[in-house]
Amino acid sequence: GFNHAGDKTNGYPFMDTTGYVPVNSANQLNDPSKWQPLIIRQGEGEYVSQQFVTPQWANTQTYSDFDPRAIRSDVPVRSDYQNNRQEYIAQAQEVVDAVANLNDRQKIIAEYFDNKARGTIFSPPLKQIESPMEFYQLDFLLHFAEFDSGIVAWQEKARHDVVRPITAIQYLYADQMIPTYDDKDASTPSQVLGKNWEPYLDTSNHPEYPSATACFCAAEAQAWKRYQADFQNGQGDVIAPAPWDPNAPGFSGTLREGSSIREVGITPANNVNISYATWSDYVRDCADSRVWTGVHFQDAVDEAIDVCTVVGDHAYDYFATLLDGTAPQRGPDREQTPDTGIIIDVTSARICR
Repeated sequence: GFNHAGDKTNGYPFMDTTGYVPVNSANQLNDPSKWQPLIIRQGEGEYVSQQFVTPQWANTQTYSDFDPRAIRSDVPVRSDYQNNRQEYIAQAQEVVDAVANLNDRQKIIAEYFDNKARGTIFSPPLKQIESPMEFYQLDFLLHFAEFDSGIVAWQEKARHDVVRPITAIQYLYADQMIPTYDDKDASTPSQVLGKNWEPYLDTSNHPEYPSATACFCAAEAQAWKRYQADFQNGQGDVIAPAPWDPNAPGFSGTLREGSSIREVGITPANNVNISYATWSDYVRDCADSRVWTGVHFQDAVDEAIDVCTVVGDHAYDYFATLLDGTAPQRGPDREQTPDTGIIIDVTSARICR
């Protein structure tokens, strides 16, 4: 169902097959509650509009053999500008304040979690592998937990179609001076016009709710936690220590001085040591880093943790049947029927995907 060969779109691989159309165009904000594609500069005088990347992910089949339509996120009421304006403004202000108070530690941790290949950066002690086969099995578990959480995230992103912070903030504060993060450039003011405000990290090309990165972290962590409990003498939420040092923190590493890809050679000013003794701490920083840097509202990351922890359980339960040989025989993967769980926007009698 991913259209990986472009068979359904005249040879264009991974092109949308759902017919998704945004309520807002890149040049026109029709509804401040809904997602607006951003205009991205690609070169001198060259600009392109974002498109919702692979909305058909929601229609692919889960590795873990569960029904993603049975997992639903709550309605993000704080993003409803028409009916909940004060909360809409309040959550936008929360993001403005968070970004204005960014410090080096938050910046580099956020960049770490933003890198979806982060597992290759460190070989954390939680990977207590004893054989190549165990490594391959664990690696497979984590990858399909992430993939399946993406199905649920993309399903709900399309269903709610919610505005991103950058759109809401630029809309609300267009002609006001508001604070922004310190970019280490003495010639750059610490305040900008609202219409020019930008988050620290790039805003990805898909709707806001729930957060994909927080979903990935929550599903992976839950699957890892369950694996650890069964095979590595895990103790609930506590991350097992390294086998070569029982006193070592469960998950630790160093993010080097000047290693930022946003502020190269400048951030962080000193090495930042990260250490997570529990999975809850790991997931919390992963989720909150999206708010610190202005790419998500708090509700989007909190909801992602809730729904994708459930996906992590499904992933591990299926993985356990693969290990013990009780997994049911399955045929070739198949595209799911489109999600019928549409939401009616009663304020304008508009049907939103």
